[in-house]
Amino acid sequence: MNEYLEASERVEVIRSYALASGLKTFVETGTAGGDTTAALIDEFNRLYTIEVGEAAYEAACQRFADEPKVHCILGDSAKVLVDLCPTIDTAVYWLDGHFCSGPKG
Repeated sequence: MNEYLEASERVEVIRSYALASGLKTFVETGTAGGDTTAALIDEFNRLYTIEVGEAAYEAACQRFADEPKVHCILGDSAKVLVDLCPTIDTAVYWLDGHFCSGPKG
C-alpha cells in the first residue's frame, strides 16, 4: 500500500474534511511552497503555512503576498503550533512532516 498521497488526492481529502466539518481555517506544515494551500484557497477563510526552511518560507510569502487569507510562518512547527493553536478556534490540519528543507525537516 502506498502511504503517500499524490497532490490531487491530498487536496481532495482535505477538501472533503472541510466540507464535512464546515471548518474554515486550514493549517499546513512543510508546505514546500504552498501548492496545497493554493489549491484550497477557496475552501477556507484563513490559511496558515508553516515552514522550517527559510527558502520555502520566503517562496510561500512571495507566492501569497497579495492573498490576505494566507498567513506564512517561519519556524519549527512543533514550536509554532504551541503558540498558534490557542489563537484559532478549530481547524483542518495537514501536518506534512516528510518534506525536508532543513535539519529538522
